Amino acid sequence: MKLEIKKSSLENLGVDTLVVFASKQPVSKAKKPNSKKDAAPHVHITGVSKAIHSKIDSAVEQGAFSGANNECVFFRDAHLSGAKHLLIVGLGFEKNFDHEILRQAAASALGNLKAQKSKTAAIAFDSLPHNSLSGDVITQALTEGFLLSDYSFTDFKKKTENGTNVEKILIVCSGKSKSFSKGIELGTVLAECQNFARWLGDRP
Repeated sequence: MKLEIKKSSLENLGVDTLVVFASKQPVSKAKKPNSKKDAAPHVHITGVSKAIHSKIDSAVEQGAFSGANNECVFFRDAHLSGAKHLLIVGLGFEKNFDHEILRQAAASALGNLKAQKSKTAAIAFDSLPHNSLSGDVITQALTEGFLLSDYSFTDFKKKTENGTNVEKILIVCSGKSKSFSKGIELGTVLAECQNFARWLGDRP
């Protein structure tokens, strides 16, 4: 799997699936909810188009998505931002957002991409909360989540072409930084070392 940083807006991405992250925010205590629906936590998302917002709002209204940790909803043939499909991944409450939550969310995203046979994907970096983690920590967590969840032990199995491997993931952000690439480098080293230890443990 190849991971890259791309400085760009979410337009004409040319990938199979666009991955967007959404979090939850509690209702303000200053406001009195008029119904149970108003009292429920709101799904919060930034850095995406109105068309994507509309898709998410529709899923929330139908009860198909609430923004909970690792919750995913896949929109086939959405054709938004130059991507064929759209995948929304929940992060839970934004105030609890940290490295481990993002790493698990990345793993959930990869599992869904494989299940939907997406070979290329773009991550909407600007949809992630930026109030508690720096850009390099975010790219490190994403890299660890993708590479660790991509591990499988197949040394003693017949090799077959199943067509479900994700070949390339673009992390698309509006402002590229050198530290973002360093986060990918560090995440790759940590994940590959851990996967090597897992490989040793899986052998006789």
